[in-house]
Amino acid sequence: MDEKSTVISRCFAEIEPQPIDWLWFRRLALGKVNTLAGPPGLGKTQLATYFTAIVTTGGIHADGARCPLGSVIFIGCEDDAADTIRPRLDAAGADPRRVHIIDWIEETSEEGRPRRRMFDVGKDMDALRKLAIDVGDVRLVVIDPISAYMGAADSHKNADVRAALAPMQALAAEINACIVLITHLNKGAADGAAISRVSGSGAFVAVARSAWFVAKHPEDASRRILTPLKNNIGNDREGFSYCIESVTLPSGIETSRVVLDNDPIEISPEDAMDASREPARQGSKLRDAIEFLRAELNNGPVRVKRLHEAAEDAGISWRTVETAKSRLGVQADKAGFESGWLWQLPQTPLREEPPQDREDREDRKAASADNLGSLQDWPAQDRAEDTYKNGCGLRGLREEFAAFDDHDIEEGRI
Repeated sequence: MDEKSTVISRCFAEIEPQPIDWLWFRRLALGKVNTLAGPPGLGKTQLATYFTAIVTTGGIHADGARCPLGSVIFIGCEDDAADTIRPRLDAAGADPRRVHIIDWIEETSEEGRPRRRMFDVGKDMDALRKLAIDVGDVRLVVIDPISAYMGAADSHKNADVRAALAPMQALAAEINACIVLITHLNKGAADGAAISRVSGSGAFVAVARSAWFVAKHPEDASRRILTPLKNNIGNDREGFSYCIESVTLPSGIETSRVVLDNDPIEISPEDAMDASREPARQGSKLRDAIEFLRAELNNGPVRVKRLHEAAEDAGISWRTVETAKSRLGVQADKAGFESGWLWQLPQTPLREEPPQDREDREDRKAASADNLGSLQDWPAQDRAEDTYKNGCGLRGLREEFAAFDDHDIEEGRI
């Protein structure tokens, strides 16, 4: 060791243990760097605006966890701030007063002239720190995509990436913010692992405390999934499915927003990649699982353990059953401390009918019964002709039968 070098150390007895602060409980941590990876066109930036809306309003995450209220710093070059990002923020319900976007870094050239350049993670952590301190309550920083802001650093070299991200991790801890790095995918590796598909050096995932993967939903072409590649400090199994829906703002601007399902799902990134290559077969599996659940739950609540066994006997994966559960809106309730969980089909409460409406309906039923009785006494051809001449036809018969309710059918009245 060089004589001028000094080792700085601490004894763990002097280090006070502290809990982790969360932007999203057990999923996205404050004070940490996180990664979001996926192919283009599946809504990575949309997810960033979705989280921005939740942070800037102190809203509720899809699983019911409360998000701390704060501001967001957005660093992005792939979408226009005015015609794309701002409309998406409005569609998501964000508070734009709490969202700040870095456009340029201004500096003076060697000739003394002012100039502008893009943000550089290797040079501009101090500038980002100053902005965060000026804003005062930054809880989320989004860099989209991280590869555009690496400057002279080689994003494919571990040493360069770690050197660039180390100050970023220190800044996240200092301002207690969640930093999300959005990145793309490469063409794939021989091992077939989803984590190997993240573009650039593996350090982008290794340094991050959580890394998330966006993919097409393996069983529904209209949906996407957000699932963990890794999570060193939280839940590393559960993900969420989501869709991107069109929105027309009051101004008439057409845009879109992300809508996450409330119930988490367990689909690994590898399963998502493999299954997306067989959309027809996977779609059929989901339909089978939906019909399976309907049949199993048709007569009332069923214990989850029993459903596990029945699904295994039917050759339906539990992952697909959970997706079907979300699609059907199946309700889960705790049967008891040792009895486990029960699933049941959603219950629709009966609407109390006003007395006058009920009396009118009874009168219509009585009249309809008389009409149906008289119709049965006519020859079929005459009955059809007379019905047609009186403007009744099939539409009229449907209106007559509409006077009867499900209770009449159950009692055998029709």
